[in-house]
Amino acid sequence: MGGPRDDTHLLLTTRQAARYLGIGEEKVRELTEQKYNPLPCVRLPNAKYPYYTKETLYAYIQKLALASTHTK
Repeated sequence: MGGPRDDTHLLLTTRQAARYLGIGEEKVRELTEQKYNPLPCVRLPNAKYPYYTKETLYAYIQKLALASTHTK
């Protein structure tokens, strides 16, 4: 695990996740709800909205990048 400066496990809102990924909030919602290869999120008890971590967002975009290089 990282030290006190390690923020990869902090929870991000949909807006923060969108900023991190460089896409719109609606696109983050679409990716989260899609049936095939959804964007991983954390759903807390009694929370209305999903949350994200930088670690899972980064892993998701890496997975997509890897998949796109294999299809070319």
